[in-house]
Amino acid sequence: AANSAGPVSVDSTSGEVKQITTEKVMNETRESSIFIFQVLKIGNREALTMFDTGANMHLIEGELAESQRLEQLSNKSTTLTVVGGGTIETEYGIFRFFLGPTSDGSFK
Repeated sequence: AANSAGPVSVDSTSGEVKQITTEKVMNETRESSIFIFQVLKIGNREALTMFDTGANMHLIEGELAESQRLEQLSNKSTTLTVVGGGTIETEYGIFRFFLGPTSDGSFK
């Protein structure tokens, strides 16, 4: 049955569903969004990858980066700022790798 009592929220950690008021709801942009996903083979592992052209950094699971011996630029943890102003501290450093080769033999 439809809920006509107003908006609800779902706590993505506990699964709790509860009524909320609209004053704290952050409205989505009216622009169109497209999400591109691809499974990449990284060493001997497969990784589901999301391409986000608006991101200011790229993330990889630290255990995957270490197990596949990717180049590590720093072993210092990094603080990420997330939507709403919260922060997350990583347990791993900064890694780098290139995709390719492309049809002309270059790497991106």
